[in-house]
Amino acid sequence: MPNECVECYSPFVLTTLGTCEESCRHGTFESGSSCEHCDDRCETCRGPSLADCLSCRQQRVFHQGACLDRCPDGFYAEGATCAPCYSTCATCMTGRACQSCRADLFLTSHGDCLPHCRQHEFTRGDQCLDCHSTCASCHGPNATQCLGCHGNTYLHQGRCLATCPDAFFTLGNQCHPCELPCVNCVAVGAENCLTCVDGYSYEDGVCIRTPNKADCLANEFYREDTKTCESCDSSCETCSGEGSHHCLSCPSSALYHPSRHQCLRCCPTQSVTNLVYLECCLCDELQEIAGTCLEIRLLQQPPTSTSPPTTTSSLSSNVVTDHRVTDHGAVNSRAASAWKGVVTIVVLLCLLSTVVFFVVFGLLQAKAHDRLCWRHMRYEPVPMHYQNGKSTRPGKVVSLTSYEDDDEEEDEDVFSAA
Repeated sequence: MPNECVECYSPFVLTTLGTCEESCRHGTFESGSSCEHCDDRCETCRGPSLADCLSCRQQRVFHQGACLDRCPDGFYAEGATCAPCYSTCATCMTGRACQSCRADLFLTSHGDCLPHCRQHEFTRGDQCLDCHSTCASCHGPNATQCLGCHGNTYLHQGRCLATCPDAFFTLGNQCHPCELPCVNCVAVGAENCLTCVDGYSYEDGVCIRTPNKADCLANEFYREDTKTCESCDSSCETCSGEGSHHCLSCPSSALYHPSRHQCLRCCPTQSVTNLVYLECCLCDELQEIAGTCLEIRLLQQPPTSTSPPTTTSSLSSNVVTDHRVTDHGAVNSRAASAWKGVVTIVVLLCLLSTVVFFVVFGLLQAKAHDRLCWRHMRYEPVPMHYQNGKSTRPGKVVSLTSYEDDDEEEDEDVFSAA
């Protein structure tokens, strides 16, 4: 063909189409007096290899003399060429918007690479992610993963709250637990309580344990109205209430009166001359062994020359009576007399029982041998006479006489014959 040149005059060059032109077309480069094809990825070039590209075809980027499908790490595509990322980025989308970071750096949610995450971010791998909006710092994205709170909220069990719950007090931006037995408090320590748990009472900022029955000592009793343990009366060893009439047991120096619940000492043997009201036990060996007493109540006063002492006494193991005496020996003598009277009554009752027994026994024996005198008393039947078919009887009264048993049989025969 006439237009298929093999060689051209200078300054023309032979193109790949066999024409002579002033310069080579796109996709070719000048080699001597002819044009050669560039690499397929080059739009323009200065040689046949990929590294000789001067510009690239579409969808490719130019980087350091080469046309690439994408920019290498540390570079980003800016138009048809690759531009370097910020120095802390391993990869990036724009100059400062990192996609990944260099070693020992953390990628934030804003595309920054930092040596550690910001306060409101947490690390996950080599990234920094945002905390929940209620958290100032955190270890995760949820509202229950807060580590610190903003100025108007308080950290409690991973949450940031407007106020601390019961049993916690505020210190800084955190809720701290109150120490038992406080329910609410203003600071650490039992002396900073506002309210107390059950079983404690509040007094001047302090929770004081309210005792129960199990807390009372052996010589104490429990008061339900005040919820306190009170000491027993000095006369009691143990007790159920206040005063000397609520004893449950007694010390070794006293005896127990079960009906009055008192602990009484044995009556003294010496005379008492001063005016005194005294309760004491008439003690003997049996009472002391049993631990109980026969009680006597004494109203003692000094003797006067104008009025001799009067004594009124009655004594029993359960009833307490008053004795006005001037000498304790008189009381003991009267008590002994009372015991003698009791013994006498018992003996008489035994004798009477014996007599009654023998009388009844004798009567039973007499009846068994038909020796009762009143059993032989009988009446004599009045003789009957018949005249003209009518009965007549004399008008005299017969007297009772004694007959043997066989007379009774004859009487029966007479009446049967009639």
